[in-house]
Amino acid sequence: MGKRQRNEFVSVETGLVGLAAIAFYFRQYRFGVGALVVAGLLLLLVLVVRNLRARQRSLASGKRPSGNTKAKKITTLTREEALRVSDLDKLSGQAFEQLLKYYYEDQGYKVQLTPASGDLGVDLILTDPKDGMKIAVQVKHWKKPVNLEAVQQVVGGRRRYSCLGAWVVTTSNSFQPSARTLAEANNVRLISGLDIEPKIKGWQKRQLQRLR
Repeated sequence: MGKRQRNEFVSVETGLVGLAAIAFYFRQYRFGVGALVVAGLLLLLVLVVRNLRARQRSLASGKRPSGNTKAKKITTLTREEALRVSDLDKLSGQAFEQLLKYYYEDQGYKVQLTPASGDLGVDLILTDPKDGMKIAVQVKHWKKPVNLEAVQQVVGGRRRYSCLGAWVVTTSNSFQPSARTLAEANNVRLISGLDIEPKIKGWQKRQLQRLR
């Protein structure tokens, strides 16, 4: 039980005990029912004021009411919506994959989105129209440094999808040293948020200018 719930329970319990005490007192001294009702209402008013003051103190101390205030992520994107995304953090992982699909298509690649589940470590498959080379892309919509596992997944997925190239594209600004070591050993290209975000912004700007 949370602290707030315990406090509310104590307040209710205190009120019930107080009402019982008042009822006993009025019964002993034979006061009328009307006086008993008035006394009960006064006690209720005292409890309400007490709870309001406690809430004001809580807000003044910087605490917030309990509840899920996390902003809802954008889960799907049309091409036009992708051009107007100003903050990649507002996207879900799936929406970021869709945005990259539109971006790489406009760079000339043929792009295939793999199934959302059971993707075997590959989220996008790019095909270079110049030489037909296929590239397996692992997408990570992360803030934390990308770990070794992401590189391992795309290395395995590259073989399963018969791709020659392998990339890891992420919104994170860094990769763990072990991930960089494995990527170098397996010829995996690492593209961080510092690399991809400016390119996405430039692409959005160019495409929006064409639509005007």
